[in-house]
Amino acid sequence: MKNIANIIPLFLVPLLSVTSISSISAELPMRGPIPFANYDLDGNGLISEQEFVDVRKARRQRKAIQGLAMKRADKAPLFATFDLNLDGQLTPEELSTGQQAQMQNRRGKALSANFKSSNAGMKQGLHMPKFAKFDLNGDGVILEQEFNAARAARIKNRVEQGYSMQNIGNVNTNTFADIDTDNDGKISSAEFTEHQAGQRQRMMKK
Repeated sequence: MKNIANIIPLFLVPLLSVTSISSISAELPMRGPIPFANYDLDGNGLISEQEFVDVRKARRQRKAIQGLAMKRADKAPLFATFDLNLDGQLTPEELSTGQQAQMQNRRGKALSANFKSSNAGMKQGLHMPKFAKFDLNGDGVILEQEFNAARAARIKNRVEQGYSMQNIGNVNTNTFADIDTDNDGKISSAEFTEHQAGQRQRMMKK
């Protein structure tokens, strides 16, 4: 009896895990980008951060049960990496843009470190955004909503052009508050220009 009692719990653990995981999605792919439909658990056309986390966790658990290798599991992109307009939910377009960026970053890592650093520095210097690109209504100031919308559009455009976006979602990425130095809820042309100058100086030091 003692031997049976010891065997049953060990036997049931993987079965219970598979049952709980299958409740999320029986068709969750084990490799490659996860489709939007698999993330959108409630079918409302958007992905919440909780759905994003739960689905990724389910895939890691199923991989572990099946004995599949989990490369870069500790470096998986965060929800913020995909939430380009910072509204707390993902659209199909945001997910697609983020996944494209991740694939391009992985391809970029195959290049030599020297080539990447010099090439990236040149590209960044040549493609600093202009104030007019963020001042969407042309009223001479940038509101936070304009800033987030323009930033999302810029990232999407650069991903489509094939640029490596290794710092998407990085905790050090400049936010609206970083540029709005007087905290009045809007970015003036002077604040934007000062910020850009600071960015160029930091790039020169790298």
